[in-house]
Amino acid sequence: MVAACDETVYLTKKVNSLKNEVAKMAEELARYKELFQVLADWSTNWIFWESPAGEILYVSPAASRISGYSTEELKKQGKHFTTLIHPEDQALWRKHQREAGRGESTRPLDVRILTKMGETRWLTHSCQPVLGESGKFLGLRGSLVDITERKQIEEQLRFMSNRDSLTGLYSRGFFMNELDRLIKGRIFPVTLVMADLDGLKEVNDSLGHAAGDALIRQSARLFQKIFRTDDVVARIGGDEFAVLMPGMAETAATQILHRFRRLEAEYNQDRQTPRIAFSIGMYTANDPKSLAAALERADVIMYRDKEQRKTNETKERETEEAGSSRDREPLPNNPA
Repeated sequence: MVAACDETVYLTKKVNSLKNEVAKMAEELARYKELFQVLADWSTNWIFWESPAGEILYVSPAASRISGYSTEELKKQGKHFTTLIHPEDQALWRKHQREAGRGESTRPLDVRILTKMGETRWLTHSCQPVLGESGKFLGLRGSLVDITERKQIEEQLRFMSNRDSLTGLYSRGFFMNELDRLIKGRIFPVTLVMADLDGLKEVNDSLGHAAGDALIRQSARLFQKIFRTDDVVARIGGDEFAVLMPGMAETAATQILHRFRRLEAEYNQDRQTPRIAFSIGMYTANDPKSLAAALERADVIMYRDKEQRKTNETKERETEEAGSSRDREPLPNNPA
């Protein structure tokens, strides 16, 4: 009887002790939350506090401006932020959440969300555990900074670094990087095309550089019309263009070049000057070693084409001049 009484007294004390500890934690949590809210309410960042049980205790007013949802809507969503993550970033976000769920401080993560209006915004998310004076885990404090404008500027700079400013085609640097990547890859065959815009110097000298630039832009449009969106079409020099066609066999690539020649002829049909005329070299590589030499080989073939076109033009001009000369010869007198 005495033992049972002692056990009851012990359990009562234990329960009271636990109650006091819980009350102390609740008081501590309330104090932290009040201080946190005072600071966060004035922040331009989206700030939240998540309890150990996953309940959203606080969402700052800035969250509404960024997401389009009210703070109450965000709280009611439970996992709030997770439901807004862009589908393509979900796997990355889940990994980030698992690390944060273990009470670990995590590195900032750049992630996209879909706002209430369906817009995509970029945010940097960072969070860290909130620990009380006794070291108890009180939840997670997170901060989300809207970096959409920065990402847009980065994308513009990336585009500019990879593109030719005059034509919008890829730059020489990007082309060479893609060639190197394909050499190290497994996608074969790969067809490489080299093309020189003939007569550009003469256009610049006779009509001015503005006319030459216009001719370059028109030439670039022909490439964009013919080649696939997956092909790497680049301007690699003043009058030099190049194309990488991954997975393109020689027969299919030849047909594409025939279509390009037809388009070139159609463009020139109603124009006297300046006309678009390309010398073209094509080489199809079936393995990394031959692809590494493809640029040089296509270049050699292109210059053969250039010489052949010059020869043909010379013959045509001589034929025309000979015909014109015969037309000017006086007719023989009729015999008396």
